[in-house]
This record gives sequence, C-alpha cells and structure tokens, in this order.
Amino acid sequence: QRSGNRYCIADFFRDLKKGQPCDVLPMQAVTMGEEASRFSQELFRKDAYSDYLFFHGLAVQMAEALAEWTHARIRRECGFSDPEAMPIRDIFAQRYRGSRYSFGYPACPNVADSRQQLEWLQADRIGLTMMKAINCIQNRAQQPWLLCTATLATSALKATQQCVASDF
Repeated sequence: QRSGNRYCIADFFRDLKKGQPCDVLPMQAVTMGEEASRFSQELFRKDAYSDYLFFHGLAVQMAEALAEWTHARIRRECGFSDPEAMPIRDIFAQRYRGSRYSFGYPACPNVADSRQQLEWLQADRIGLTMMKAINCIQNRAQQPWLLCTATLATSALKATQQCVASDF
C-alpha cells in the first residue's frame, strides 16, 4: 500500500494461544448468476450499450450488496453485530468489527490467489470459476473473505462455517 496504515492481512491475526488459533477467517463467494451474465452479453450483442452499461452496473452492485448482507450475517453469528442505530456513514466508514477483504486489493494484491479460495469454497456449485487465461471471476461475483478476529466458542465457529458453506 502506498498510503494509509499499510497493513497486510497478517497484521490482523493474533498469535497462537497454547498452540491453538484464536481467530476466525470466514469466507464467502456470491454471484448474480449465469443468467445475469447471459442477459448482459445479449444487450451488448444487440448494440444496446446504454442498457448494457446500466444492467452491468446494477448486477455488479447487487453482487456487492449480497456480499455485504452475507458479511453482516456472519458478523452477527460471530457475536458482534452492528449496533441498532449505527448511522449509514459509520457503516460506509467501516466502523464495525470484522472487515471484508478480497484478493486484488492492496492488503492482498494477488488476484490469482482467488483460485485457491474458490476451490476451498467449492464455488463451482454456484457457477463461479476463474478464467484460465486471465485472473477474472465470471458471473458478476464478489468473493470476499472476512476477518472476524476474536476468540469464539467452538459452536459459534461451526455455525459460521455451516452458514458460509450452506448459503450457496
């Protein structure tokens, strides 16, 4: 990172306690699906560029909204949901516990690392794959992972893992 706090992902994790991890790393992958991609391509082929751009923007923002909704659900299930009256500006400023990151951003810049994450999540079940030639995820998707650093009870961790795995 050229500015800001210059954190890397490892800066957010605690050392092992008695040889055991004490932090949680939930992962998620969401998509608007193949139909959104097909519709977008159809608009482009028909030279309906304005409609194509509007629809593409909508699909990308819907994938982002679904990723954020899932992120909030995971934080809630980990035991640190947002305060009821948290202003939207505080949410946008990320003044809550449990951050969401994706490969390709400054804290973890290598987009190719997404390939392993997609395998772990078995994201092909929802049609998410990386193209072989370039580091690109298809289908208007978001593939963030979250840092929910806290010591959690085993049952909370299992519930979070089940939530992330079953929401596909």
